[in-house]
Amino acid sequence: MEDDFSRAVEDGLKLSKRLVLPGGAAPPWPPAGMDRYGAPEAASLLPVAPMAYAVVADPAAVDSPDVPSYQPHVYGRLNPPALIPLQMREVDLRVDCAAGCATAEVTLRVRWWVHCITRSRDCDCRVVVPMGEEGSILGADVTVGKRSFNTHVTDVDDNSAVRIAKTEGGGLLKRQFFSLTIPKVVGGEDIFATIRWSQKLLYDNGQFSVDIPFRFPQYVNPLPKLFTKKEKIQLTVNSGVSKEVLLQGTSHPLKEKSRQAEKMRFLHEAVVENWSIKDFTFAYSVYSGDVSGGVLVQRSTLRDYDDRDMFCIFLLPGNKQNRKVFKKAVVFIVDKSGSMQGKPIENVKNAISTALSELAEGDYFNIVTFNDELHSFSSCLEKVNERTIENAINWMNLNFVAQGGTDIMHPLSEALALLSNSHDTLPQIFLVTDGSVEDERNICQTLKTELTYRGSMSPRISTFGLGSYCNHYFLRMLASIGKGHYDAAFDTGSIEGRMLQWFQKASTTIVANISIDATKDIQEFEGSILGADVTVGKRSFNTHVTDVDDNSAVRIAKTEGGGLLKRQFFSLTIPKVVGGEDIFATIRWSQKLLYDNGQFSVDIPFRFPQYVNPLPKLFTKKEKIQLTVNSGVSKEVLLQGTSHPLKEKSRQAEKMRFLHEAVVENWSIKDFTFAYSVYSGDVSGGVLVQRSTLRDYDDRDMFCIFLLPGNKQNRKVFKKAVVFIVDKSGSMQGKPIENVKNAISTALSELAEGDYFNIVTFNDELHSFSSCLEKVNERTIENAINWMNLNFVAQGGTDIMHPLSEALALLSNSHDTLPQIFLVTDGSVEDERNICQTLKTELTYRGSMSPRISTFGLGSYCNHYFLRMLASIGKGHYDAAFDTGSIEGRMLQWFQKASTTIVANISIDATKDIQEFEVDCEYIPDMSAKYPLFVSGRFKGELPETLYAKGYLSDMNEISIELKVQHIKDIPLDKVLAKQQMDLLTAKAWLSENKQLEQKVAKLSIQNGIPSEYTRTVLLQTVMEKIDPAQQGKQKPKKQSSLDQPSATPLHGLTLGFGNVAATTENLTSGFGDTKAPEKFEMFGKAVGGCCSHAADCCCCMCFINTCSKMNDQCAIVLVQVCTALSFLGCFECCSQLCCGGGGGSD
Repeated sequence: MEDDFSRAVEDGLKLSKRLVLPGGAAPPWPPAGMDRYGAPEAASLLPVAPMAYAVVADPAAVDSPDVPSYQPHVYGRLNPPALIPLQMREVDLRVDCAAGCATAEVTLRVRWWVHCITRSRDCDCRVVVPMGEEGSILGADVTVGKRSFNTHVTDVDDNSAVRIAKTEGGGLLKRQFFSLTIPKVVGGEDIFATIRWSQKLLYDNGQFSVDIPFRFPQYVNPLPKLFTKKEKIQLTVNSGVSKEVLLQGTSHPLKEKSRQAEKMRFLHEAVVENWSIKDFTFAYSVYSGDVSGGVLVQRSTLRDYDDRDMFCIFLLPGNKQNRKVFKKAVVFIVDKSGSMQGKPIENVKNAISTALSELAEGDYFNIVTFNDELHSFSSCLEKVNERTIENAINWMNLNFVAQGGTDIMHPLSEALALLSNSHDTLPQIFLVTDGSVEDERNICQTLKTELTYRGSMSPRISTFGLGSYCNHYFLRMLASIGKGHYDAAFDTGSIEGRMLQWFQKASTTIVANISIDATKDIQEFEGSILGADVTVGKRSFNTHVTDVDDNSAVRIAKTEGGGLLKRQFFSLTIPKVVGGEDIFATIRWSQKLLYDNGQFSVDIPFRFPQYVNPLPKLFTKKEKIQLTVNSGVSKEVLLQGTSHPLKEKSRQAEKMRFLHEAVVENWSIKDFTFAYSVYSGDVSGGVLVQRSTLRDYDDRDMFCIFLLPGNKQNRKVFKKAVVFIVDKSGSMQGKPIENVKNAISTALSELAEGDYFNIVTFNDELHSFSSCLEKVNERTIENAINWMNLNFVAQGGTDIMHPLSEALALLSNSHDTLPQIFLVTDGSVEDERNICQTLKTELTYRGSMSPRISTFGLGSYCNHYFLRMLASIGKGHYDAAFDTGSIEGRMLQWFQKASTTIVANISIDATKDIQEFEVDCEYIPDMSAKYPLFVSGRFKGELPETLYAKGYLSDMNEISIELKVQHIKDIPLDKVLAKQQMDLLTAKAWLSENKQLEQKVAKLSIQNGIPSEYTRTVLLQTVMEKIDPAQQGKQKPKKQSSLDQPSATPLHGLTLGFGNVAATTENLTSGFGDTKAPEKFEMFGKAVGGCCSHAADCCCCMCFINTCSKMNDQCAIVLVQVCTALSFLGCFECCSQLCCGGGGGSD
């Protein structure tokens, strides 16, 4: 193909001699690269810059479009057609370098002129783009006259989207050469093209560089008198680190335009006589004496296939010259099947010879070749010295003969056997092949099991593919499993060079067994809608909670007014808004405060896209954020950071107020975050008390007890005996079972010496890893992981009672540890109430050191109230994941919370002089070293100034914690605790089937405007008497008469329900929001299209104007009130009040 292309260009250049350009000038002709007969050399005709060619089958069509040349008529046709290079009029190159991802994104805008075809004829035009190192095309857009062409990616099985023609429009001419054919371009027309591709940044000895093909031959230059040639290059470099960045060199004169932190911008713009004759290169270095790095994060958008955010972690090796590399034991596995004959086998042999010479004293090596048979240089690993290296090269010269078939598994097994004793070195396998075999999936599974069994110093497997007949995805996966490196060569000339780079990258290890400690701070936004009020003209809309059985209050329409688009995305539809009207909205929701290592933080979605900014000359944009923090303790409070510039307004005891108010050019482009810590050397806490009011459903006073674990590092956690119970029914297939397996594998690695464990899986049957509790050590953990890899296969039904009974039997002798059960399921069963009653009786019988039961629900088909009640009975912890992407992270947080117990069997000394003292949960959970503990309830009477929480430490000594009682007025404790109380009361009502408890939940729901299982939430419309915006906040709405009163529209998806036994029985797998996105969310994403950069940008029109959030770390809840002013698609003003524990008014 390469030779055919060159011959076609050679024919095209000969044809172009027929052209006479304006003024009688002959077309430019390449001055160099000619053979003795005057023809260009073939190699010089491959493009080294983006080029366009006229595809000429009929030589008679070749002529100047403006000035006829009157050349003799040419008869006949060219087959294959000739390619005449088109002249280029404009070029604009933009390069964005992201060092953290080691990638450059290149955008080239270019204008070509079809100068060689008469205006009465047309021809196809071919665009060819040579891309740099590991280049990958991102897209192309071409405009010719009134026609527009662009690349588009579709599903390979979707034939409905577009009609696919039989003719080919382009593709890869050869590796790294992208080709695009534009049909029927008329002579004299201009071709405007934008081509985008990505390519790897090169890295060598602390220096990053980029090399863009940008050498244009002389014959694409138009006549200088007729056309002005403007050359423009824009370069952006984001180093990703705060280290000093040193510029090392550039091919073109660049002017630095800006430098902000780690980001730099450069520009080259000039009128030139001739287009660039050299590639665009740029190099820079980041000074670092030692290993350094960073994390780049990008928020997910509506069009993402995954709703989780994206990150890229990068590590730089630094310039420390004395950093030692690992000694290594290397086995080269080389394919010498018949397809390797000629240059491939010779180049591989040369590359391995050079690689052997780069091994150091103290290293070991061997060479294994394979076809249908297997041959080894030696029966064991050989120590590196001059003699063994010379013998190995001589052996290769004799044995590197290409013949026979391909068998990859056999040599891999041989290499693993050779490396079973790797002499205290890092074992490494280097596999080189050009073929594909049928058992590739089996090879991956076998190798994964074997490497997992061998542990942290298992052999690293690096793979190298030759040509296009091998399965490069198999080789890439094998390298990923083996913690190695993958590379490939697609032409024989690059084999030796690329193999040496691949070997050097894989063999110079300075840090091994890298892990990312990313489980502490990764938490998911847990929000619950509290209400919304919207005013449009004379109409007012507000969410309203009614009793589910009360049909007299409002008439429910069949149309839907909103609800949850998906978990954590609240939607509200306002009907019939007239163009030009303002929408005034107030949205309130609650979300949890995050806690990590003594630090509280809040993260509010507050990023607005550029397109909601109105014109600055017409509207002044005011942004206001108010924040109030009530720590609830008299300890020192330290501020740890904030996303927006906040000014401290007041500080009184444990209460602080902050304010940010400014006129801004654009609305906030980052979430509002705030973090603070409460210093405490040891376990501490307090009691918050709020008097009951007339509107309370309960006339008893309310309390909230909070316990903070403190910063005492030497506080010992209880030794534990852990039994994991995992649902492996058919509905768990795919991502759920894989993510659960990964989470448990990590949890097992976090167990300490002295702990015990076992794993039980269930469907219709029950299977256990062991018949007894196993002591934690490297061998048992490896065996358990291997057992999970074999046994975590989703199939069958769901039976929860049987595995719970098995776990209780296993923990009957828990070796003087704290026994714990971790139950994970995605299903619901019919005997759930019986399970709770049976477990409650059994745990009561076993006493204070009975097994703790923690539960984790997956998706929406399990009964989350059953799981919550089971955890409450078992003094454990409940959590859930509603999309597969969050399973692993949330399960690890859940496990860490439940498994790091520092105080057990907690009781509150509150029986004296206190009437009807009742906590909301069944039993008080144990206290974790990583998370605060909150206990709420009701009482009658007067509390003393001090209460005491008592419990037992890991050494079984008793601890008494003093709790100061605070009577609060400015924290709406009933509002803050309402959601938590409703969830616990709903679980109790479900278990007991008690109608009085159901009514109590309904009253709480209606009183606080929070959705519940026994109420429904609707959107009500009323009419305002006046519409003066200044008076709208004070104007009372006037309800419409019964004759013209519109129906209330229901809001759906705001509650969980009590599980779905039928779906569980049928093993349905769509209980996750991301397994099959809800129809409405898909429609929403399509309607918004590419406009929205983030889902939060689109909810409720996403123009947050007035936010009032009330935070209280004792209850770990944030109440957020958002008051919004909109003008169709633009914000008029933005005022956000974030009041944590405050009164709610603006200062």
